[in-house]
Amino acid sequence: MQLIGKRLGRNPRLSSQLFRLATCPALFSTLDDGKIVKGLAGVPDEGPVLFTGYHTLMGLEIYSLVEEFLKENIMVRGVAHPDLFSENFEDLAAEFSVSDWMKVMGAVPVIESSLRDESKGEVASTDLFIPGLLPKVPGRFYFLFGKPIKTKGMKDMLEDKENESQLYLHVKSEVQNSIAYLLKKREEDPYRSIIDRTIYRAFNSPLPGVPAFDP
Repeated sequence: MQLIGKRLGRNPRLSSQLFRLATCPALFSTLDDGKIVKGLAGVPDEGPVLFTGYHTLMGLEIYSLVEEFLKENIMVRGVAHPDLFSENFEDLAAEFSVSDWMKVMGAVPVIESSLRDESKGEVASTDLFIPGLLPKVPGRFYFLFGKPIKTKGMKDMLEDKENESQLYLHVKSEVQNSIAYLLKKREEDPYRSIIDRTIYRAFNSPLPGVPAFDP
């Protein structure tokens, strides 16, 4: 793992730029009336706001997410695995290590109380495992922010385990529905392929982004 961290740390700025270029994120959000729109219009402009979702890249997709929110003058802090901030991902020979760049992008290490083994109710003690990676043409990233679930004034209610469980299942269901929606709608994206996106950029370089499907 130390070798992986050092190799990524040689030029994380260039790596993040290439990563965003390859994944070309498309963002959508949900208004109060349930309508899905392009962009972040449905994301609450008053906080605090907690985003709950699903990812498979150890949180590396935060590069794309943070940049889009910064365009709206909104700072997002991603919760990352503590090992990403350890010496395993540092390289003294590099200008910036992976750990440094994660901090620049607003990432913070998750606290141990959040890493729990549900079967035992205790803090998990397993080490971070990085699976092997096979060469693959990057797929496009799609983000959908569902209709906000307001919890203000529910602190006392959520101290009840049953109410807490119901809220958890509700959030889980909304995330699953959002994933199902994106899996279906991405088939309508004329620029889902990196080849099509590259051709689009070649003829429309002044434009800031590549279009996606209509919600």
